[in-house]
Amino acid sequence: MPIPTEPRRVVSAVRRVSSPSAHRETHPNVTDILTVARASGGSGADILSLVNTFLGIAVDLEGRRMVLANGVGGVSGPAIRPQALYTGPSGCSEVKVPVMGMGGIMNASDALEFLLVGARAVQVGTANFVDPAASVKILDGIAAYFQSRGIPSVAHFVGSLKESRQSTIFST
Repeated sequence: MPIPTEPRRVVSAVRRVSSPSAHRETHPNVTDILTVARASGGSGADILSLVNTFLGIAVDLEGRRMVLANGVGGVSGPAIRPQALYTGPSGCSEVKVPVMGMGGIMNASDALEFLLVGARAVQVGTANFVDPAASVKILDGIAAYFQSRGIPSVAHFVGSLKESRQSTIFST
């Protein structure tokens, strides 16, 4: 698949006027997120965010209509964490710039999962609406996890997921 020019143009333009760094948030609502990530990473972005919200709808059963003003909106929070984690390992190995993990991080365990699959940083959103001290609690939880297991630094943990080559299909 050819590398799209639009992400490259946008990141290059931002890079020319930004200081000290350029951050590119990559949304999953594209045909091939990894192609967009490669184009963004190859254009001067210092860090990429994988992923933000997924498109979704909410419906009013009784009124038989869509609830959101635009019909479609962004779904975020804990519900998207599995999809965001799925994108993470691929994205982290496919691009040459650090990846910021995001999508449903509510506690230290969630953040650690993103670091484990290769994210160099994490971003906390929804959890801060639930608990304004969530980010501090998550940071403290990560530190406690490392200390209890003798992990000297984040660098020793990032990307240390032991991949399983088995595929599991769930059926009902």
